[in-house]
Amino acid sequence: MSPSAHRSIAGDDGVSFPPLVSVILPTYNWSTVLRHSIRTVLWQSFADFELLVVGDACDDDTEDVVAGFREPRVRWHNLERNSGNQAAPNNAGLAMARGKYVAYAHQDDLWMPEHLSVLVRALEEDERTAAHTLILDVGPPPDRIRRVVGLPGGGTFGADKVELFTPAVMHRTDAARRIGGWADWRGLREGPYFDFLNRLIGSDRDLVSVRELTVVKFHAGLRPNSYVDRRSDEQAEYVERILSEPDFRARELLHAMEDGARGRRLQALVHWSSDSPPGAYMEQHRTVRGLPPLPSTIARRERSLREAVLRPARKLRDVLPGRLRRPLGRALSRAGSFVVRDAER
Repeated sequence: MSPSAHRSIAGDDGVSFPPLVSVILPTYNWSTVLRHSIRTVLWQSFADFELLVVGDACDDDTEDVVAGFREPRVRWHNLERNSGNQAAPNNAGLAMARGKYVAYAHQDDLWMPEHLSVLVRALEEDERTAAHTLILDVGPPPDRIRRVVGLPGGGTFGADKVELFTPAVMHRTDAARRIGGWADWRGLREGPYFDFLNRLIGSDRDLVSVRELTVVKFHAGLRPNSYVDRRSDEQAEYVERILSEPDFRARELLHAMEDGARGRRLQALVHWSSDSPPGAYMEQHRTVRGLPPLPSTIARRERSLREAVLRPARKLRDVLPGRLRRPLGRALSRAGSFVVRDAER
């Protein structure tokens, strides 16, 4: 069956109503790079889609940039309050989505022209929940270490697991709604995309793997102050290379193979720990990117700090003789007045 064979209404341009695919693109105040991402969505060989650009309370010129494409398939929606992560914009996109399938674009990543077509074909020929392609993960200059993401055993999840990022994934819209969409990052010890994909897919048996490289990723978490500098030169260069170099993929895959053979690895700037409090992992990401902490997370961070300091203080208070407790309280007060009040209770 062809990708659009079951659609009831189709125009001359190949776009149905409702469209077969809803592309969700979360964004926040980085319009210079967003231009390139939108461009690579609109150049898709598969045209039966809507593009939902969802701002996380953007207050720059992002809306004007989106409108400047003058493309009827593009819809703009801006959240009233900044949530600090892609999860809330993605949920807004899921609520707006009219397509049978959902794909995710990222504001600082690029799609190859056949990205949507190969994923639609995979899900139309298979009854599983989701499908994914391969990602070229490009490290920051000057080294630009490359790696390929999406191969079993190619990441940090074990030999039988597949490391995924959402720009490479397409899933059935109703499946995402059944699990309640994306969880708030402030309640998670891991990244929201890990949580979402684990709940959505459940096991690799419910995932179609397409062995085609269709995504180029420029991980913001590997580029300090990326949301402050708001550079877009890497994306601009790669867009032109995709358009002008017939052997672009072969060259980049060769670079990735050479980097792997030489033991060159991308150095993570954010580290996950099962002992970290909820939200801490993504707070690290925000810090690396140059984003300030949200007011709600500042209060939570202060509580965590307070508990970490008071824990040893309470233990010392319990074992020390009474005559030493008040000197202990005075000593602790030098580290912060809030400690001494609890130490004297």
